[in-house]
Amino acid sequence: MLRSIKDLLGYPIDAVDGRIGKVKDALFDDRYWRLRYIVADTGKWLQSKKTLISPDHLKSPETGWIGNALPVDLTKRQVEEAPSLETDAPVSKQYEEDYAKYYNLPIYWLETK
Repeated sequence: MLRSIKDLLGYPIDAVDGRIGKVKDALFDDRYWRLRYIVADTGKWLQSKKTLISPDHLKSPETGWIGNALPVDLTKRQVEEAPSLETDAPVSKQYEEDYAKYYNLPIYWLETK
């Protein structure tokens, strides 16, 4: 199913143990033309910390957005302890490596196609 990213902006993001924030933005890989991250605004919970959510953590993205929320398979503690994101700088390869290591994800640019 195709959806506009605008449809997601402002959607609540639900971790397995509670709400972690709302969708603030999305980051795309212009080389591979795919979604790389959802930018989550954690609001008052983490003093408006912005954090990235990989599409690998989205539950049911093809049907998704059940109850007008975006469910993810992360806990609030995982999000809280995730690598810090500098919102005024581009996402670096080093940050992505740290992120992948923290969440035990493959490094997408090393994946074989």
